[in-house]
Amino acid sequence: MLGCIGLVPDFGFAPFSTGDAGRYGGNMDYNGVVEGSTVYLEVTQPGALLYMGDAHAAMGEGETTEWGLETSMDVEFSVDVIPGKFISTPCVDTGSHIAAVGLAGSIDDAAKNGHLGHGPMA
Repeated sequence: MLGCIGLVPDFGFAPFSTGDAGRYGGNMDYNGVVEGSTVYLEVTQPGALLYMGDAHAAMGEGETTEWGLETSMDVEFSVDVIPGKFISTPCVDTGSHIAAVGLAGSIDDAAKNGHLGHGPMA
């Protein structure tokens, strides 16, 4: 799985590391980002400036201990722009379900941000 898939965040964000995560994606470390998955991110900058990396051969549900089994990976991907859609948090379509990825500084805020009732895809 790919741990990092992200875009440049909206204007007004302080510079960030590729280890950070937020509405723009980033270091999400979600083990559902595997072959055949579709990742939805909100484009807020011209050109989007997509980045990806942090390949894992194996990992549990998140990287809570900051450790995963890192590896190299060849990745084939395509990008589509869906105009007129709003997304409040990254979403991943695994083929069997759509996961809203809640990213925040606390577990409470992450749960709120990732809750489907919060309106991740409108």
